[in-house]
Amino acid sequence: MAELETEISAMSNAGEEKRKQLNQIFDELKEKHEKNENIEVEITSLTKGGFKVDYKDLTLFLPFRLFSKNRNLSEEELSKEIGKTIKVAIIDFVEDEFVRDVRISRVKVINDELWKDIEVGKTVSGKVKAIIPQGIIFDLGGLEGFAHISKLSKNRVENIEDFAEIGETFNATIISADQEKNRISLSLRDYMHPRFASILDSLVVGEKIKGKVVNIIPNGTFVEIAKGLSGFIKNSELSWLKRSVKPEELFTIGQEIETEILGVNKEEAKINLSYRRAVENNWAEIANKYSENIEYVGVVTSVKQNGVTVLLNEEIEGFMPKGRMRALMNGNKITVKERDIVNVKIVEKDAEKHSMIFESAIVPVIREEISQNDEAVKAYIAKNKRNSAYSLGELLSEESKENLMKSK
Repeated sequence: MAELETEISAMSNAGEEKRKQLNQIFDELKEKHEKNENIEVEITSLTKGGFKVDYKDLTLFLPFRLFSKNRNLSEEELSKEIGKTIKVAIIDFVEDEFVRDVRISRVKVINDELWKDIEVGKTVSGKVKAIIPQGIIFDLGGLEGFAHISKLSKNRVENIEDFAEIGETFNATIISADQEKNRISLSLRDYMHPRFASILDSLVVGEKIKGKVVNIIPNGTFVEIAKGLSGFIKNSELSWLKRSVKPEELFTIGQEIETEILGVNKEEAKINLSYRRAVENNWAEIANKYSENIEYVGVVTSVKQNGVTVLLNEEIEGFMPKGRMRALMNGNKITVKERDIVNVKIVEKDAEKHSMIFESAIVPVIREEISQNDEAVKAYIAKNKRNSAYSLGELLSEESKENLMKSK
């Protein structure tokens, strides 16, 4: 009996000693957690969902998801890790009157090392991991970076799916970084797209090139000439005959058109295109139908601070400067609006500049010339019904009015 009591006492003392030893280890880990210090552990075995690891005489649990950034490791690959000593971070320490628990992560150690190389302004190389409507997610070698669609290029990116492909590698600049939120923002605007360099080198100013209309904005049209690479047509390069032509009147999205290359900026990957230079220039032929110092009925197509653009016969436009608009001015204010019908006289034609200058007319229109405009004016009014600043009756001569009435 005495021997049994002695054995129980010895076991009790050993258990107490073991608890004391484990509590000392827990106290040590708690201190390391507070100081944000890493520890080394030995992987001893596989268990459900993770590894059993030893830190001194204390066994801890390391989930697979916190062991590696690769979530697709096979059981065979995981088994090869048994017996290895690895460095882990203490990410949480739970303590109450019933339990003391330590949570560890190897992934945090890996991330901390990777973040040491992350700094705003630094150039990095990233592989396309995912493409979403808002931008592109890049793999930076263990960390993820995001480039918003507005930061992909100095040019407007019309179709992000055409701009990049999964696995494609780009250079980028880190524009912001937040380790606590694990966010890295990137910009590709200062770097040439890897696919564009050879394309831009092959472009020759003056040559014609076909492309697809991908976007139309108020001041021009974007034409895709290669996957992800677009050139731009300014409105002034749309027509030889009309100054105020709108691109949506000529093109539809997806339409294939031929253009001429006006300029190439390889550093910024910008391409200037012309639509009118790829078609026949018939300005002189049309302009020769109209004589100087002869009056015509025209339609105002645009009003600017320095004058108005006037369309004749719905085929050719000219400009009427403010200084030549005395009959259409109220003090310093231009009184006409778009779609108003006006009488004008051609005072200058310049075939080289494709320019026709008008001045306003207040005397009766010459009969020989108005005959070719009557039908055009009536057609325009029928097509664009609007209260005009001037009535047709006010602009036509009495003889023209009579002819118009007879034609009804």
